[in-house]
Amino acid sequence: MHFDVPFGPVIGKVSLPEDKFKTVLALVEDLRAQKEKKLAGMGLAGEIEKEWKIDKVLLEKHGLSKMLEECVEKYANQMNNRYYRQILMPQNENDNKLVTKSAWLNVMKRYEYNPIHYHTGCKLSCILYVKTPDLMKSNVSLKPDSIRKNKDHRPDGRVEFIYGSSIKGSGNRATCRYRPKAGDLYIFPSFLLHTVYPFDNEGERISIAANF
Repeated sequence: MHFDVPFGPVIGKVSLPEDKFKTVLALVEDLRAQKEKKLAGMGLAGEIEKEWKIDKVLLEKHGLSKMLEECVEKYANQMNNRYYRQILMPQNENDNKLVTKSAWLNVMKRYEYNPIHYHTGCKLSCILYVKTPDLMKSNVSLKPDSIRKNKDHRPDGRVEFIYGSSIKGSGNRATCRYRPKAGDLYIFPSFLLHTVYPFDNEGERISIAANF
């Protein structure tokens, strides 16, 4: 696991091995094949048509709960400073382990997005990327590539985390943007603000989000 520290909160990143990723693909295939899916969008921030709940049966069938919980526990064990101990402190005798409280599948298409938001009712959250579009072919951004320092800096389809303000001399970046690829797992404190930018091509951006 790689730990990225762009500001106060730490972002954990894992690249799933091929065998683990195959189980994720099988779960997604199972869910998409279901005739009656439970919509998750009612309590979510996203402007996304296809947001489906992943129930406990499906999570356990494919071993996704166990896999995610092992990664989250590893992340939590590294967060041993006073700040994180307070966040992860058990609230009662039944709250001494990080377990999957909720999970859902996001299938984003052209122009859909997630506005700035955070997750409630949990301590830690994660995003697991199942499929990503070719963002270099997206044209949402209006700024010509010719005046960019780097064409790869386009925000299209990326996830961005936000914390505090960027004050000169403070060393705080305030934002951190990633271009995820299939198999990438990001773990972060549930209070950390984040957003997902729209993209402009025919591809899909599929991810699994979960709270612990």
